[in-house]
Amino acid sequence: MQPSRDRASVFVFHRLVPRHRLILLIAVVLVSIFSSRIASDPTEIGSWLIVGAASAFMYLADVFREVEEAANALVIPGKALDVARRDVIAARLGPVRSTTFLVALALMAAGSAMLLLRERK
Repeated sequence: MQPSRDRASVFVFHRLVPRHRLILLIAVVLVSIFSSRIASDPTEIGSWLIVGAASAFMYLADVFREVEEAANALVIPGKALDVARRDVIAARLGPVRSTTFLVALALMAAGSAMLLLRERK
C-alpha cells in the first residue's frame, strides 16, 4: 500500500476498532432483516447485496475485536491505548482488510440504491 493510503486506512480503522461490538450488532440485524426479505422474494438483488455487505462487516468486526484485544495486551504503564491500537492496526490490517472494507461499503451502497429504485416503481 502507498504511504498516504496506509495512513488513511489506519485513521479510519483507528476510529472503527473500538466500536467493533456496535459494528457486529448492526451487521447481525441487517443480515436478519434482509435474509427474511430474501426468503420472501429471492429475486430481490438489493437484499442479496446488503446481506453480502453485512457479512463482510461481521468479518471486519471480528478482526477489529482481535486488534482491540492485542492492543489491550500491549498497553504498558506510560503508553496510551490509542498508541498501542494504532501500532497494532498498522501491523495487522493490510490491503486485504482495506479492500474488504471498501467492497462492503460498495455493496451496501449498491444494495441500498437498488432497493430505493425498486420502491419508487
